[in-house]
Amino acid sequence: MIFDIFADEYKSPHHYLHIPFFAEREGACDLVADQLEEITRSIARETGREFSRDKLSETIAVSNEACRYFKKAMDLRKHRPSPMLGCEAIDHIGSISQLWGSKSFVRISKLLCEELEERIEKGVTAVEDEQHRLLWCHLRPYYNDEIFQYLEIEHKAVVAFEMVNMITWEEMDPQKPFQSLAKKLLANQSIGPHERMTRWISTMIKEYSIDGIIWMAPWGCRHFNSLSQMVKEGLRKEGDIPFYILDLECIDKRNYSKEQVRTRLDAFLEVLEDGLED
Repeated sequence: MIFDIFADEYKSPHHYLHIPFFAEREGACDLVADQLEEITRSIARETGREFSRDKLSETIAVSNEACRYFKKAMDLRKHRPSPMLGCEAIDHIGSISQLWGSKSFVRISKLLCEELEERIEKGVTAVEDEQHRLLWCHLRPYYNDEIFQYLEIEHKAVVAFEMVNMITWEEMDPQKPFQSLAKKLLANQSIGPHERMTRWISTMIKEYSIDGIIWMAPWGCRHFNSLSQMVKEGLRKEGDIPFYILDLECIDKRNYSKEQVRTRLDAFLEVLEDGLED
């Protein structure tokens, strides 16, 4: 509703994009693609800008190039021990959410890929004597780095991968820009039945040799938080991997207590230690 309020306050057009719940059903891609094209052309008219299909196709080709480098960089993080701290990697979501299609992100992704290759070649590790490998779901608290420092530096429990950096879509076809963008959008595993997310997380557990999962649950992300318990239960059918739901906000630190969070993380780490001993 906040966008409705903004639209009314600033007397600006507000466009809705309807995403079908069953993203994999026949017709879902066409529905989204048609909406994307209609909205794009409407925005062009409203801003007095001419829409160029060729320019959009060119942008998608650039996005594909960046995606190839970034996906390779994320694949390099499967290396054990991890060549990169999670507190370093998770903030790439800023680039991911804003820079797809820009040549700047091609350079960023290429440099990241080259740096990780160099670290692995030289034996540079995120932490010495890596003890555990974690999967982090959602964003992170942005008001401090205490949680990541506590996990990765003090307890050598490296966040080997974080869900915000996963590439879920296939390479896009520049000649079919709206169809490609629709497929990319519908590849988001947060859309649809919880089994989609559960399958994807199960794959990441195997590929990144994950020992435990931390699922951050800001109350404002209701659509994402509703998945947490269902995914947790779904994963139990495949194996009892430790799964901790961290109830914290990304920006609002009023609900943050350093002592309480550390106490809960200690309990989670004890479960990981018990698993290591077994």
